[in-house]
Amino acid sequence: MAAAVGYLKTDALHVEKDPDRRVQEAIALVFRKFVELGTVRQTLWWFLEHGLQLPVRPASGELVWRRPSYGMLYRILTNPMYGGAYAYGKTEQTIEYDHGEPRTSRRRRPRDRWLALIPHAHEGYVSWDEFERIQQAMAENLRGRGHTGAVSNGPALLAGLLRCRRCGRKLTVWHTGNAHNVLRYACHRGALDNGEPRCISFGGLLVDAAMAKEVLRVVQPAAVDAAVVASEEAARQQDDVLAAWKRDLEAARYAAQRAQKQTMPRIPRIGWWPTNWSGAGIRPYSASTKSKDGLISTSRVNLRDPSLLEKNSKT
Repeated sequence: MAAAVGYLKTDALHVEKDPDRRVQEAIALVFRKFVELGTVRQTLWWFLEHGLQLPVRPASGELVWRRPSYGMLYRILTNPMYGGAYAYGKTEQTIEYDHGEPRTSRRRRPRDRWLALIPHAHEGYVSWDEFERIQQAMAENLRGRGHTGAVSNGPALLAGLLRCRRCGRKLTVWHTGNAHNVLRYACHRGALDNGEPRCISFGGLLVDAAMAKEVLRVVQPAAVDAAVVASEEAARQQDDVLAAWKRDLEAARYAAQRAQKQTMPRIPRIGWWPTNWSGAGIRPYSASTKSKDGLISTSRVNLRDPSLLEKNSKT
């Protein structure tokens, strides 16, 4: 099992969090923003809007920071390792024949067909219960029977909330008119899926307007409190952005200092001094002295040191 970004392997079966605080905070921010915004797409747009990058580990194995993509966020949010679980056998290899030639490919297995899934195997970036809630929220974002879904062509206040009194199915959202911007709620699933008679269909503009009016009437007494909460939430979001930028700045400073140390010229013991140092262009001076036993020894001194010059003049 390969360790996901944000983890390091300690042995064949165990992993621990990456000690890099910038990496830890970036992964945790992905989960925090999804819980706040509710969809992968909105989470992606938030990261792109604020110019934040996420860590990835390519085939070379070296951690790099890149502009996030939908697939990057989806893989992070659906990886059970971030929920503290050990998972094995999530994919399988299949063989397909194209004009008589076998072609192999890999596909993701349904969760009930994984070979192993052990929650609470290591420290997660979110708890296992929260990870499960995130998976449920992502599943409910899908369009289809039993899911609220998202509107494709325009706003619909009650999308996924109304049910047909006759058959009990959820009403679907349709947009008619020349510009396909006229909202309608309809029960067509029975007719589309089973050939049953159509149930009901009605315009949605007046219904949405009436519902919006009632919602505003109910929440009006708490409008001031709601404004305060919204202001606090906006300030907290700004704090998340500033904290992420601060971590990026710290990482950039550290990389610059490390590069400076690696490229700094080293002073040799003998020979010429580097030309870009404070003693630029000054050659070490060779002075010969005679020891008590009559042997000649040579030492190198700096011509800019007055004490050494005075000593050499006396000798």
